[in-house]
Amino acid sequence: MKDYPFELAKVLPVNQDTKVERGRPITCREWDSYPSIFLLSTDPECWNNKSILDVGSGDKWDDPSRTFPGAKVCAIDPEFGEKGRIKWNTAHETVPGIVQNIPYGDESFDHVVSSHAVTQHVSPKDMSVGVLEMLRVAKVSGDVRLVPCIPKDLSGIDGMLMEAGFMIDLSQTGSDGPMAIINAGPDIQDPATKAVVLNKIRTSMGLAEKVS
Repeated sequence: MKDYPFELAKVLPVNQDTKVERGRPITCREWDSYPSIFLLSTDPECWNNKSILDVGSGDKWDDPSRTFPGAKVCAIDPEFGEKGRIKWNTAHETVPGIVQNIPYGDESFDHVVSSHAVTQHVSPKDMSVGVLEMLRVAKVSGDVRLVPCIPKDLSGIDGMLMEAGFMIDLSQTGSDGPMAIINAGPDIQDPATKAVVLNKIRTSMGLAEKVS
């Protein structure tokens, strides 16, 4: 176990329903594993001025700049409520947050990713709300990547998203298993259109519109 300057937090209590790897929840992965988990580029040149949000990050404390040089890398986790904001440096931070109400504005990230936390550790309804939130904070030119994910994991939100003009690719498999990649389709070309489409889905689910 590494020596950290503060107490480690975990995304969920470890129990028989929580996958554990080396004594830690499986959501707690070092950043250098993310390119293989989410099929992200390993070319350091491509990350300059890009941005990533990890949802349900767990207790990772290694510096993401080694894996994503030049990128802004942020993470949210529900267990950070008592610890507050943790910064690696000015470009990287972990903050308290849940997938149903992500504490960032619209169009904030090129990639919004989650390993196990969203597809395996929230209810079907919260998962659907969470996917809408992840799409809200993703740039219209960006994407949402969920691992592991097969069609039944999407809790019916996949049909609503595709009908509204989003594209869902379920053909990719990373090192942690099958992945869903969700991004705006050709009929959603700008942030304003994306916001309107997402709010229409929210209201069809009986949710209030989201104003960034």
